Amino acid sequence: AGLIQVSKIAGITAPTYDGYFQASKIEYLGKSFSCAFSISFITKFYKDKMPKWLLVIVYVVSVGFFFVILFNDYHWLYYSSISKERMPGSVDYAVEHGPLYMVYMAILFIILASFLVVCYYHYKSEGENHQDVPFQIVLALGGTLPFVGVALCATGALNGTDFTPVFTGLSIL
Repeated sequence: AGLIQVSKIAGITAPTYDGYFQASKIEYLGKSFSCAFSISFITKFYKDKMPKWLLVIVYVVSVGFFFVILFNDYHWLYYSSISKERMPGSVDYAVEHGPLYMVYMAILFIILASFLVVCYYHYKSEGENHQDVPFQIVLALGGTLPFVGVALCATGALNGTDFTPVFTGLSIL
């Protein structure tokens, strides 16, 4: 998550288009694996037995999407086009999403749903002994915040500006 923060700042302060997108690629290294790490964390935290094959799939998908984004200069699968100028009133460049972008968003939301199901299941399974309710709420909220940023970006609600790093930073807090 820290990698997402640092690379976003590097991208914002980069004076050139190339510098911005090189920093963006590093940002996606953090974004790609933060979901896999979060589902690994929550299942280990609650001592759940997640099938190893499922965890392997989550990590393979993370690696795959990172390489798709890393080599986006050579295909149109994630970003079909990228503007050479920053959008007015934004720190980001305008992008057109390719077909794998929505697939990636769907996978992120499946991981979010899994994260929340695990949190909810453990909340309900404690019955009357809800001693850690405030912590469980904070844990569920912290796991959800980055996805709020992703959803706002994916829907275009923020005029193309990606606030995922901001929400990820709040999640860390």
